[in-house]
Amino acid sequence: MIGVVLAGAFTVGAWLYFAHSEGLVDPSGRHAVGRDFINLWTAGRLVLDGRPALVFDVEGFHAVQEATLGRPFPLHLWSYPPHFLFAVAPLGLFGYLVALVIWSALTLALYAWAAGGPRPGPVLLLALAPATLVNLATGQTGALAAALLFGGLRLLPSRPVAAGFLFGLLTIKPQYGLLLPLVLLLERRWTATASAVATTAALVGLSAAVFGPQLWDAYLRQNFEVTRSFLEVGTGPLMVMAPSPFMAMRLYGAELWAAYAVQGVIAVLAAIGVFLAWRSRAAFDAKVGLTGLAALLATPYAHNYDMTLVSVAVLAGYAFCRAGGDRRGERALLALVWLLPIAIVPLHTVGLVVGPWVLLGFFGWLLVRSGSLTARTGTTV
Repeated sequence: MIGVVLAGAFTVGAWLYFAHSEGLVDPSGRHAVGRDFINLWTAGRLVLDGRPALVFDVEGFHAVQEATLGRPFPLHLWSYPPHFLFAVAPLGLFGYLVALVIWSALTLALYAWAAGGPRPGPVLLLALAPATLVNLATGQTGALAAALLFGGLRLLPSRPVAAGFLFGLLTIKPQYGLLLPLVLLLERRWTATASAVATTAALVGLSAAVFGPQLWDAYLRQNFEVTRSFLEVGTGPLMVMAPSPFMAMRLYGAELWAAYAVQGVIAVLAAIGVFLAWRSRAAFDAKVGLTGLAALLATPYAHNYDMTLVSVAVLAGYAFCRAGGDRRGERALLALVWLLPIAIVPLHTVGLVVGPWVLLGFFGWLLVRSGSLTARTGTTV
């Protein structure tokens, strides 16, 4: 019921949003329609124009976006590795709004397939989920990253080469693949590992050959410096959009060393949880869900549109509630986690910085509920 209300409100809001937009400029007069999609589309156009290096030129990239919109525009940065340019180049073949529709439809369809599978109930729940709506509103890559992670994990038992291929593609957002080597090692998936390594090497080599090795040099120098700068001194709305323990500590006013220490402890706990889950006989969906949740908890650099990574964990938790009896407060916890992608901004804005701790509590609850802490070694699919 909540999902239907949210979807209805989103539909009405989207109609008003487009009705009051001026060309490619949204009603605020400061952003492009689809917000961050301007990055993907501009990069695609630059690739087709033979100017791919401009995506790593902060001022030049921004100037192209302002010229497209015809007015001053807040600074948007390209934070993806060079091989992601292969994926966005086709978007430049279309006008901006058409490309936005194509991108949204394709990435959300892949996300629904990977996270929910063919079952209509989970797919409907994902379609109405706040994380999905946030991705639609921001034109972001969270749905694609979740599709690659969950799709690879689902294919791991039956199609290891395809699974490894998807894991290799996930290097477009490498912070969400940090725990995958642990899963592959625990499951002894050597074929998938080889496929992932080969895919990554091929993407790096091909992008260096096509776009020039200087783009990799720019990415490795500039991107990590920009990311570190955002994490350590960044201000504004991106801070309250972040569900990471690191950013929570910064919002509390903690010193950087304390923020890094807390993030490190949470990352270790996430890795331990993944280890326990995959060494247990917990349900396969619970293992996949816990891995997605751990991927989000382990990185300091995340935003609410990346909370698509929580979806399988919510679905697994809901299945446990239905099958094993609804214990007090469990559905309330699931509802809170499900709503968190849209609730996190107002909560953090007013000083209720609870996002990462809700996710951490949910992670612990699902470990217990799935039997990951007590079940014997093995796999239940």
